[in-house]
Amino acid sequence: MHAKLKWIKNMQFECDNNGQKITIDAYKEHGGDEQGPTPKDLLLDAMIGCTAMDTRSLLTKMRQDITIMEVEIDAVKTNEHPIHFKSAVIKFLLQGEGQNDKIIKAVDKSLTKYCGVNFMMSKTCDITYEVYLNDEKVHSAKAVFES
Repeated sequence: MHAKLKWIKNMQFECDNNGQKITIDAYKEHGGDEQGPTPKDLLLDAMIGCTAMDTRSLLTKMRQDITIMEVEIDAVKTNEHPIHFKSAVIKFLLQGEGQNDKIIKAVDKSLTKYCGVNFMMSKTCDITYEVYLNDEKVHSAKAVFES
């Protein structure tokens, strides 16, 4: 894997990852113009994106008829430097015709075995997750990756 970035102005940078470009920036109180997500914002996106892709793939293989899938994350940062995420809660909000045990298995497999982003983050961040099916909470657990 290879990525590069180029400074644009102030705190704006253009990131180029294999031709896919995105602008990152800082919040105004940190000298930015808020013209793109911050690196920590992107990290949250990566955390939910990685587990969502795993889970969607597993649900498809398990023939679960999930028609709506949303994933949210709420994280808490430390106050001291280096400022990092110390805890995060990932919520899977699913709608459709699915079996609770298969849906729970898909999410659990992602957050205990497959998701490399959350595996890396779990070394410094306490990650828990909740699974909702048709607005009913069906599962919650801590992300503990297999050794």
